[in-house]
Amino acid sequence: MSVSHIYFYSFQIIFTFQCPLPTVLTIITQDSERLYNILYIVISLVFQVGFSLILAAILENMKWRKLSTVYRTTFFIPSLISLTVIGLLFTFVFEPQGILNNFLRSTGMGNLARGWLGDEKTAIFAVIAVSQWKAIGYTMMLFIVAIQRISMDILEAAKLDGASKVQTFFRVTVPMIKDTILMVMIITTSGGFLVFNEVYIITNGGPYGSSEVLSTILYKNAFVHGKIGYASAIGNIILLFSAVLALFQTGAFSGIKKKKKGDGSI
Repeated sequence: MSVSHIYFYSFQIIFTFQCPLPTVLTIITQDSERLYNILYIVISLVFQVGFSLILAAILENMKWRKLSTVYRTTFFIPSLISLTVIGLLFTFVFEPQGILNNFLRSTGMGNLARGWLGDEKTAIFAVIAVSQWKAIGYTMMLFIVAIQRISMDILEAAKLDGASKVQTFFRVTVPMIKDTILMVMIITTSGGFLVFNEVYIITNGGPYGSSEVLSTILYKNAFVHGKIGYASAIGNIILLFSAVLALFQTGAFSGIKKKKKGDGSI
């Protein structure tokens, strides 16, 4: 009887679930560091979508095509390297006597040198910088492939009509690859909510929780503190936020597409 009671008690502890949704929402919103996923997504959209798209357009420009293979390889190599290796590499770059601080001191900007990963104000930005360095090459290649699918006749027609390179980019290139842009935005947004490896390897959420993101909070609650129900609620929130943003982005692009069709433009 006692053995049966022990097994029942153990089962009850593991699977007892009290909905912690209000508490989770409070924790996510009460401190600014809980919103670092949003910061990560915003910066990622700027670099992985905006900067990568501009970079792809530049490399596909006729003047740069002879050297584009070299530049493509240079930008794409980081995306092939293991994130663990990259994380360990950048811990040496960002340490107080690391490459970055030595460079700043040698160029007369020693006042900017600091322990980047040990400073609460800069730790999360160091992690985000590493993520962008790794991801930009991949999204750039997606945009290059999309741009290469645009008919040269269309680009030549725009040139004959007197369109500048900037006008051709915004009025021809961007509308023609809008589906790829949407796909990259969704991938980037989802990745922003699911980011874990970079934070865990480089800072483990420190110092003092200043680089915590939802995934690391979920991991620590589930596997360190044993709060399975609490971690499950955080996982549901990550799924909900990702789905809502993806639907919003899809709806926004669909609206733009319908508007352009109504105007009779591309």
